[in-house]
Amino acid sequence: MGGKAEDQQSPLLRSCSSPEEPLERTAESGSLSRASRASSIVTLIYVVYTSIKTVVFSNKLNLLIPFGPAAILVQKLTDQSAWVFFLSLVGITPLAERLGYATE
Repeated sequence: MGGKAEDQQSPLLRSCSSPEEPLERTAESGSLSRASRASSIVTLIYVVYTSIKTVVFSNKLNLLIPFGPAAILVQKLTDQSAWVFFLSLVGITPLAERLGYATE
């Protein structure tokens, strides 16, 4: 049942999901050893990075999200209402797409 999917899984995810290799604990305190803790942190960072990358770059519209904060900056720094409207419109487009996706 080991198949190719398990062979292609990244080593970080394998170390996170394999029940055969429990985390090392020290005898007196029961806390994780320094190497295991560092490995757990690296695994957590990798999983969070992969999740963010999947959500943000799964749709090219998501690259327009920085236009929202840009609209706030333009509003605070200038008196250009038309630019604020335009930047807000462009910045909210990916959020509307995400809302549509979430409600399907």
